[in-house]
Amino acid sequence: MATCEQIRDQARENLKIDPGKTVWTDVQLLRWLNEGAAMMHMEQDWKDIERAAQIALVNGTSTYAPAANYKSLITNSIKFTDSNGGIRDVKYVELFELQGSYNDITATGDAPEYIYETAETLGFYPVPNATAATGTLDYRYFDWPDTYVIANTPVFPPQWHFLLEHYIEYRAWGILPGRENSASLALQKWERGLGQMKGERLRRMGPDFQWRSLAKEQKNRI
Repeated sequence: MATCEQIRDQARENLKIDPGKTVWTDVQLLRWLNEGAAMMHMEQDWKDIERAAQIALVNGTSTYAPAANYKSLITNSIKFTDSNGGIRDVKYVELFELQGSYNDITATGDAPEYIYETAETLGFYPVPNATAATGTLDYRYFDWPDTYVIANTPVFPPQWHFLLEHYIEYRAWGILPGRENSASLALQKWERGLGQMKGERLRRMGPDFQWRSLAKEQKNRI
């Protein structure tokens, strides 16, 4: 397990030509580490960054603010529990799908059947009525740091921390004239490592696991 400082310093050592820090500053290297980490967060369903939360439904209110540091919904984990203890799944849909299927998405009901995301909220259909407001809504989501500082340790499994070194090297070489080949080699290592990371997770999750890229899903956010 490595801190961001250790990852940054190892990347600098791998670059070899800048022991005096005159070519790339520590601030630059840390910024590139954060760029790479953001991509790794969004390309994986890391169990390490799953969180649980609950929403208190309100009569007549369709949308709600998600938990602090919420990044993306885990779509197969939404449960509504009514006042009698009955539990039902709440299905995830895109808002445009809901609008295309129902003429009036402001209709109310005794229990939410669908959940959708907008840029800043979680919404429900039917809109909770007074009966629904007596129940509870539980969901799970992904949460990761917006920015790492040097004392932090990346939240994903430590066996993949080395990939951040490759990304830093790719970005560092990329700003130097005449170092295109070095940048290309570092990029290849980064991309190959991402592929290995995904493959390892697929093997671990078994044949029925369906890959879900958060990066692709966030591009479709409303």
